[in-house]
Amino acid sequence: MLLRLPLPRLEALLTPKRMPSSTQPARVPQIVRYVDGVLQLGRPWLRSGCLSRGLTLYYFLRNAGLDVALCFGVGTLHGECVGHCWLVKAGEPFLEARDPRPFFTAVYTFPAGAPVIAAVRPIDEGRAQDR
Repeated sequence: MLLRLPLPRLEALLTPKRMPSSTQPARVPQIVRYVDGVLQLGRPWLRSGCLSRGLTLYYFLRNAGLDVALCFGVGTLHGECVGHCWLVKAGEPFLEARDPRPFFTAVYTFPAGAPVIAAVRPIDEGRAQDR
């Protein structure tokens, strides 16, 4: 149900009103394992794509005091318009196997106004086809 809400409403629900006073970076690997495990075990009832994973990790990591943002982007892959979301920490993609910025243009970010550094090099169609 959450995935059907408008992004500003979703942001309001998932972003803590105040960041916790203490950061728990040691919990990050545990949070990631739990989220990935639940998404995998929940198939086919739970969607395991970037949106479910990104929103869930954003919520739990922010509540653990980690200053992360969630970036939503669009791009063209194999001639079709596609979307992707990814976590950003200190202006760089976080917990991504591959930097999504050459493939996707950021269009919205949680929390609003979070800095997202664009990729420094454009991607050519040949490399985009490999994604």
